[in-house]
Amino acid sequence: MTKIPTHIFVYIIFSLQLFVCANNSVNISLTQKAFSGKGVTNVDLSAHGDLDWAAWDGGASAPNQTMSSGGGFVSFSAIGSTSFAVGNFDSANNYTWTNGAPTSIGSSTLSGSASIANTGDGVRLVVSVANAGDYQLKFYASTYDLNLDATASLSSAGIQDVVNGSYVANAIQRYEYTIDFSTQGSDTLSLDLVKNGGGQAIFAHEAFSLKTLTTVPPPIQKTHETIFINVDGTETVETIHEGGIAVPPSGVSTADKTFTGWPNVKPASQDVTYTALYTDKSGAGNYVDVFMATGQSNAFWPVDPESSGSEGLYYYGKGVEDVLANSGLFSDPVVVIDGEPGEQISNWHDGSSPQWIYKKQFFGTYDNTTAKLQAKLAQIISEGGVPRFRGLFWFQGESDGVGTPPYQNNTCEFNYANRWRGLLNQVEADLQDMGLVSDQYKFVMNTVGNSGEGINTALMNISNGDSKGVLFDTQVAPYRTNFSDIHGYDHDAVGQANVQLFINTFITSPPPITTYSIKFINVDGSQVSTTVNAGEVPVPPEGVDTDIRSFLSWPSISNAYSDATYTALYILKDGGSKISINLNQEGYIGPGLNDVNLTDHGNLDWAAWDGGAQVPNQSMLDGVGFGGIEAIASATFSSGAFESENNYVWSNGDPSELDCSVLAGRASFNAIGDGVRLTVNVSDEGNYQVKFYASTYDLNLKATASLASAGVTEELSCNYVSSNLERYEYTIDFRTEGADTFFLDISKISGTDIFAHEAFSFKKVTLPTPATSSYEIIFVNVDGSTSTQLVDEGWVAVPPAGVDTDDKIFRAWPEILPAVENVTYTALYDYNQYTVTFDLGIASLESGELVQTVTHGGSAQAPEIIVPISHNFVDWSADFLNITGDLTVVAQFAIKNYNVSFDLGAGTRIGGGELSQSIAYGSGAVEPSINPPNGYAHTGWDLAFDNITADLTVTALYESKQLQLSSLTMTNPSSHTLTWTALDNTAYYYLAVGTSEGMDDLYGMYLDSDVTTVDLNLSGYENVYVRLWTYANGEWHIEDSVITDPNFAPANASFTSYTGDASELTIKWNRSTYDGWYYIQLVNKFTLEVEWSDYFARTSAEALVGAVSQPLDYYEVHIWSYDMNLGQWNQDIKDLATSENQAATYSSHGLDGTSLTLNWNQSNYLGWYYIELERISDGAFIDGSYFDWNVDSGVFDITGTLVNDIRVRIWTYNADLGEWNSSQSDLNTP
Repeated sequence: MTKIPTHIFVYIIFSLQLFVCANNSVNISLTQKAFSGKGVTNVDLSAHGDLDWAAWDGGASAPNQTMSSGGGFVSFSAIGSTSFAVGNFDSANNYTWTNGAPTSIGSSTLSGSASIANTGDGVRLVVSVANAGDYQLKFYASTYDLNLDATASLSSAGIQDVVNGSYVANAIQRYEYTIDFSTQGSDTLSLDLVKNGGGQAIFAHEAFSLKTLTTVPPPIQKTHETIFINVDGTETVETIHEGGIAVPPSGVSTADKTFTGWPNVKPASQDVTYTALYTDKSGAGNYVDVFMATGQSNAFWPVDPESSGSEGLYYYGKGVEDVLANSGLFSDPVVVIDGEPGEQISNWHDGSSPQWIYKKQFFGTYDNTTAKLQAKLAQIISEGGVPRFRGLFWFQGESDGVGTPPYQNNTCEFNYANRWRGLLNQVEADLQDMGLVSDQYKFVMNTVGNSGEGINTALMNISNGDSKGVLFDTQVAPYRTNFSDIHGYDHDAVGQANVQLFINTFITSPPPITTYSIKFINVDGSQVSTTVNAGEVPVPPEGVDTDIRSFLSWPSISNAYSDATYTALYILKDGGSKISINLNQEGYIGPGLNDVNLTDHGNLDWAAWDGGAQVPNQSMLDGVGFGGIEAIASATFSSGAFESENNYVWSNGDPSELDCSVLAGRASFNAIGDGVRLTVNVSDEGNYQVKFYASTYDLNLKATASLASAGVTEELSCNYVSSNLERYEYTIDFRTEGADTFFLDISKISGTDIFAHEAFSFKKVTLPTPATSSYEIIFVNVDGSTSTQLVDEGWVAVPPAGVDTDDKIFRAWPEILPAVENVTYTALYDYNQYTVTFDLGIASLESGELVQTVTHGGSAQAPEIIVPISHNFVDWSADFLNITGDLTVVAQFAIKNYNVSFDLGAGTRIGGGELSQSIAYGSGAVEPSINPPNGYAHTGWDLAFDNITADLTVTALYESKQLQLSSLTMTNPSSHTLTWTALDNTAYYYLAVGTSEGMDDLYGMYLDSDVTTVDLNLSGYENVYVRLWTYANGEWHIEDSVITDPNFAPANASFTSYTGDASELTIKWNRSTYDGWYYIQLVNKFTLEVEWSDYFARTSAEALVGAVSQPLDYYEVHIWSYDMNLGQWNQDIKDLATSENQAATYSSHGLDGTSLTLNWNQSNYLGWYYIELERISDGAFIDGSYFDWNVDSGVFDITGTLVNDIRVRIWTYNADLGEWNSSQSDLNTP
């Protein structure tokens, strides 16, 4: 045999077979033999594996030989750290298969290799079956020095069987596993072979086979695929059993299409696709944004000079209109413009009810005319639009406020605010009455200028106190143009500015589009739901018929302003609901001779009007039927009598002939279409008859009878007789299928307006026998409530709306079938699930979920959190063990506190913070006020305590007392006197004066103990830093001060000189006071090219350029200095023409006692130098001397003069030009 390396596992072939078993089961048996050479008898994989087989031929995890079109093998995979490799193993078997005929040597060495190094490592074979039945799997493998445990399990049933191998050390073993298993449907079997001992890890997987013993075919239930394609192109696919009716999804609309319904969905008999019905939208939709611009005289102004009646031009509202129309932020914006000069706000609303201007401008009727805003909204609706009231712009005049007459009516702020709020409340109520959204509007108010600030304060408080409002100040240019004129405004500009303020304050996004759910219930009980935008008219689906019902029409469908359900109207094919009207119309020929006995005809109800209005004066005791008589359109009722054509009698009493012959109730029909409606109610199906008696004069009528449920109608017009009295007797026969409401509408066609309603009677004629059997359909809802419907055979009951409970959500009703027997349907539901959200606040998530979905009554799991170092976690804000609704749980923390102690040493506390304080993390302790020890000053603390993050002890610092220096403001920069008071036992001082704290670059001098004043030249500095060292009582004391020149004017850096020539050039400059740094450029003034440049620190004053390419006359020097105070660059430009640069310049100096050594930069073409020293403070001559041209230094006597008070003037004689040039420098810098 061929030896395999350690950790190599070789794959084996397997087979699977099925056996009969009633329930899911698994059983493993193992044949394990020692290797005794290659097998003599072939193992025919095809003979056993009628479902699938496979063999590994030197491969890794994937088999090399497989059954053609086999169905069963899923995978062969590693368990634990097992790895696969290509290899072979001298198999104990030969294998054959029907896909081919391998040679003896080829089939006897089949294997795939695997390394199983650790206990628990292994391999997994997975096979699947499609149907219920009994199966058998065989698996073939070989090992060397390896023990295996085998576990077989079914994924669905969770059952398994285990068999252990027998370990044989240092020997080859062959394994043949046989697994019998049974399933109740499609299932998956896993066979796990896992190492549990052995010294080696050699494993070979060779082959498997899978066999069917018996199968149980699944029940066949034919289904069909129903596809719904919505308006937006989305598809919903439903699989429906034969005969079932698919439920379409909710319709959706798009920007350019409005969903109108689904086609009629029929019982499933084949695959079918339904495409949503829709109508195209015009433009961007039907929304119209409506605004109102009004107020007092400023909304009216200016007056049209060409009008005869002083008509307003309404520039304010027109300005509003212009900006709204061009903003692009609103949908078809419309502005209702008005104004009412000289009126108080109380004439719009008095705080309790709307007044005449409100009824003229906003809602209501004034002078027989509908208010402007109401009329505009109604017009938009009538044109198919959806109005949205978005804004109110208010610009009053001087007729209200708290100020000085005559410009106002002294309306106090409380009254003004109360009236304004009343106006807004009334607008909202009236918008709601029109079915419109009432909370999407905002308002803008404007200040006025001639009534005092009282009115503006009222307007400001109103605007600030209402999130819907904002105030615009008109009392500035360009809006207020003339303060002496109460109407001195650019009204158009104010209107435009109002809209811009409105947009800037309130418009961040378009208002939400409100949608409503509309349901249509067809004749056959099928339902179609659609979602439409507010104000749109939903389009119903096509009506359908059934065997016993004919679709008639849909009820009148209104613009959508709420969720609604519409039920199709129909008539029975065999009989059905019906109405017929008969009219007996006669001219008046005097009172009737024969009584009309209302009781004889009205076995259900009757009534008579005896000089009354709407309510009859006489009626049947316990009568059932009369609903009322009411006005149609603008008809009005009044008391009156009309000489009747009939006498009336009834069983409730016995009226005299006179009383009964003049019965009438009076109604006025002024306009065409005015009329009255008689309503009669019935409680059962059957045939009925109504009689109605009336009289008219010079009036022609149309009668319309209808049933509320069935939608059937009958119309009849009378014969008009001009200027004549007519009597009418209407007889209406009608049939209902159940409880119903009957309407008789009598309306004016032509003529005058005299109409008398006299009496009516109501009678039940017959009760038809049901034509078909009916069944009791019971619906059990989620909450356990039941509803019962009696449904005719073949009809489909309409289930009630599903209800939810605390722990359950209604999902749907089962499929409702045509009624053929009594049946109960129970609602389908899902258990309610809630969202629990954990708000970590300042913490962060370590593990777990912040948003969890929890079933009703279940518990959420708290996440693990990372708490900031500054806090301790305390608890969660709410319990989350029994969830019954959406919940947000907030983590609660407490900030950490630390102890801060102040150690005062020899000092004592006199106030301020306590010496021991508890301070929150990150906060600062309060500094105590202390009294330092005698002779010492408190100078600070050894540690900062403004950001506490741990316990802390802070120790006070002290130093010996130091007296204050004198005033810190320079009175005379060139001769400033600095004074101080000596300490006791002072030995001497050291005075350091410099350009930064602690520096002595200006002055540095030791002074005797009796010196307490010194004069200093501090010219050229804005701030000078002074440090006075006092040596007293054997120790140094320090006092720091800053002296400021209030008249200091900072100077920019400037060119001073250069030295050298074109072979080696050096450039020098004066430093600037506030320079941060310098940037020096050498520029060819002819080509403007920068030949050299570099940056220098603020302490630099010269730059070594080196050799340049052209004579020096070719260049300019650009001195750039950065002013750190102003944050800007300053520039100085100097031409290097030699005729302008001949003077020698100061270079440096040194001091030895009273001898000053002065160094200067030599100049070209010189004859000689004259050096002169003078005092800066008084201009007095100090010393001077001549020097030859080649000398660059000299020594001078400066006895009695401070270095910083010396000015050096260097005179140079240019022998070429025959003239003296000079330069000067002050020695007031180090």
